[in-house]
Amino acid sequence: MPIDASAVLIIDEAQSLPLPVLEQIRILSNLETDKEKLLQIILVGQLNLHTLLRSPDLRLLDQRVSIRYEPAPLDRESVAPTSRTAWRSLAAPRPCRSPRRRSTRSIGSPVEFRG
Repeated sequence: MPIDASAVLIIDEAQSLPLPVLEQIRILSNLETDKEKLLQIILVGQLNLHTLLRSPDLRLLDQRVSIRYEPAPLDRESVAPTSRTAWRSLAAPRPCRSPRRRSTRSIGSPVEFRG
């Protein structure tokens, strides 16, 4: 009796992988039967992963990508409930009150953080 299961390979920080490793991932993506893929591969990475996959050296891997997703940056209205939930889950009484600093490395408007 066959096992009804799928194998999934999740690779984080994929933009940092050397080209030979990405080529090996492409070869792994060829594992399939006449009916189905044997391995689902999820590449997770920074924005430059998209650019890297579009390079001529990785054209064959890029052609194998079936779904692409780039989440939008969080806006102020989205961050507040998320941070409140995080503080509650940490059982913290309230956010710390240290002087505010701004991150200039964020996408869009600078993000304020305390710490």
